[in-house]
Amino acid sequence: MKHFSKGGLPTRSKAEADIATMLEEFQLAFRYEPLIQVGQYEYAPDFCIVHPTHRLLILWEHFGMIDQPDYACKTIQKLNSYAENGYHLGLNLIMTYETKKHPLHFGHIQDCIKKYFLQPL
Repeated sequence: MKHFSKGGLPTRSKAEADIATMLEEFQLAFRYEPLIQVGQYEYAPDFCIVHPTHRLLILWEHFGMIDQPDYACKTIQKLNSYAENGYHLGLNLIMTYETKKHPLHFGHIQDCIKKYFLQPL
């Protein structure tokens, strides 16, 4: 791992380091790439975050190569598996993505954190 959050957490990508940095700055409790069982599959979602109010666990997946067809296909399969096992976008699953032309930026990360963690459900 060659990218690090501001707090020193090693991550696999710059975007994940940026997300971790923002989670640290907002003082949200999280784990990076914990292994979880989702139906018959074992996944390591990028982040598992404890919601500060209702204490539910929320997964945050960042898809950094969504403009590559094979990667996009695997992403759809993973999202289907999540949905079939009780993880729903906007409820207990957050998804961000980027392409070479449209990288993830701090403003978008901050907007996601404010929307999903700092507003009541």
